[in-house]
Amino acid sequence: MRSLALAVLVLVGVLIALPVGLLGRIGRGGRIVRWWLRGVAFVLGLRIHVRGRVPGGPALWCANHVSWLDVLVLGGLADVCFVSKAEVRRWPLVGWCAAAAGTLFLARGAGTASAMLDTVAHRLTHGRSTAVFPEGTTSTGRSVGRFHHRLFGAAIKAERPVQPVALRYLEAGAASRRAPFVGEDSLVPHLVDVLAGGTIEVEVTLLPLVSSRGHDRRSLARAAQASVASLIDSTPAAADVEDILPAEA
Repeated sequence: MRSLALAVLVLVGVLIALPVGLLGRIGRGGRIVRWWLRGVAFVLGLRIHVRGRVPGGPALWCANHVSWLDVLVLGGLADVCFVSKAEVRRWPLVGWCAAAAGTLFLARGAGTASAMLDTVAHRLTHGRSTAVFPEGTTSTGRSVGRFHHRLFGAAIKAERPVQPVALRYLEAGAASRRAPFVGEDSLVPHLVDVLAGGTIEVEVTLLPLVSSRGHDRRSLARAAQASVASLIDSTPAAADVEDILPAEA
């Protein structure tokens, strides 16, 4: 039944892609995208809990990276676009989800990172939050890797804050073994595994904003990493997570 529901949602996504794209050009369509991403997350068995509040203004969101599921979780929570490696655009379903959330796809090659920094800064300046996964790769979610600093320069250039986000995927109170998409994992078997299993609890903690003022991009990256690591590296499965509806933009 989940597979059928997912197929229906993908079809719905195809049908609404054009109107959503047209609405996006005039600054609307975000609610439809969030509704669709939440629907996909629900069908996949993700039960999402949020601690904290979505910031009222544009910010550079940075989260620890566990899985392609992260895009569904954050994209369904708030009107944010993402930065991802270009090859993700070609992945079935995942590339569609990422594109629907307004992802900026970063191609490899000289000069691309600088151009992406300018694009992200432009979006932040004009009121659009952007989410990055500064570890640069996925992990099991049990610890936080080093945050690469380059795109933090966009927050400094746009004079916008950084929103650290801690993501934890749990099953029976312990770290989920199905959610992480790491190493040599293949997309289709991972999707089938997620569909076939039970509910995965997702804890999303929106940590205090970090001002970009007084920082260079390295120190800003370190501050954001420390904020996320303070929860991921030291906290067992939380029992007091409260369901909080995100503020609408």
